[in-house]
Amino acid sequence: MQDLNDLYTRYLNKQCSPEEVRMLLAHFHLTGESSSLRPRILRELAKSNIAEENPPEVDAALKRIHHRLINDISTSMPSRSKTKWTYGIAVAAAVLLFMLIGIWFFTIYTVDRSPAIVNTVDIAPGGNKATLAMENGNTIDLSEVQDGIVIGREITYLDGTPVQNRQATGATHESVSQLILTTPKGGTYRVTLSDGTNVWLNASSTLRYPSRFAESERIVKLEGEAYFDVSKGVPFKVVSSGQTVEVLGTQFNVSAYPDEQQVQTTLVEGIVQVAAESQSLSMRLLPGEQSTLIDAHLKKNRADIASVIAWKEGLFSFNETELRVVMNQLSRWYDVTVEYQGTIPVTYYYGAISRQESLANVLDLLRQSGLNFKIDKTGGTNKVVVLP
Repeated sequence: MQDLNDLYTRYLNKQCSPEEVRMLLAHFHLTGESSSLRPRILRELAKSNIAEENPPEVDAALKRIHHRLINDISTSMPSRSKTKWTYGIAVAAAVLLFMLIGIWFFTIYTVDRSPAIVNTVDIAPGGNKATLAMENGNTIDLSEVQDGIVIGREITYLDGTPVQNRQATGATHESVSQLILTTPKGGTYRVTLSDGTNVWLNASSTLRYPSRFAESERIVKLEGEAYFDVSKGVPFKVVSSGQTVEVLGTQFNVSAYPDEQQVQTTLVEGIVQVAAESQSLSMRLLPGEQSTLIDAHLKKNRADIASVIAWKEGLFSFNETELRVVMNQLSRWYDVTVEYQGTIPVTYYYGAISRQESLANVLDLLRQSGLNFKIDKTGGTNKVVVLP
């Protein structure tokens, strides 16, 4: 085997091939904390004011290096293979990651590991929940047993069962009406539009669309987060907070929650054009790229696709994800408010957790960062309190 120090030097200089990155990763898996690279890594960490006599932070930093090796293997795969990995074994890969290295939750800052707070209450995960609002004013609570609807001559569930009779929905194949699909906190749902486009809505999201598209263009409006698998045809536009995404036929994710500072568009397949409202800002995305709109500025970077669309596969996926971003995701899925008490250190999380876990189980994992979490139930309001 190549000298590990030489291999690690090549990795730091971004000169490693995918196979060499795998060799480094295998070394970390096999040797763990006894790694012969540990002394060298400790010297490098010391330059960043992380002292060797501070074991929790050293271990956290070693795990950070380990995770980045795994990420580099994923991002070095050809785009075609990455797409198959994303769709074919995303969940299996997340489980494998859990089995091999555990779920990493840590901070590079010193934390006071006070005794954990034991929750006496728990909150179940979300599920299939949505309402469908009609142009005639009718609103339908969609079945929680079903997970999606199809817009056609009638509105049916994915298994062909009618949502309601045609008179109740007010939708016919001949007329064009505006429909609004809304998921609450703790709900997801899928819709197949009249052109065959499939849209998966994440929790606390709204999609506005016509019962039948015009011949010249297809336009929908999104608030929240959705994954689109667009059928080929005339231009398809997704209008969200401050931007418009235009495609012909492709797969991509848009996250445009009103309580988030940024709007992110992540391309899985095909090509999309992202334009800011001002029309002076526009960019084209290729597979694996992500645009971020923040404060009227549009920028582009590489994306961790598996993490971005993990929600669609039934997972929370964290990749150097800051605490407040994590808590926003939990707030939407478990329908809770979040309160921060005391001085909360900057904390980052890595790993994957099933969205079918109860909230208490998820918070137990998050406690490995050294923070504490408490679930409060007062009347009809559920709250998570974050404590140092």
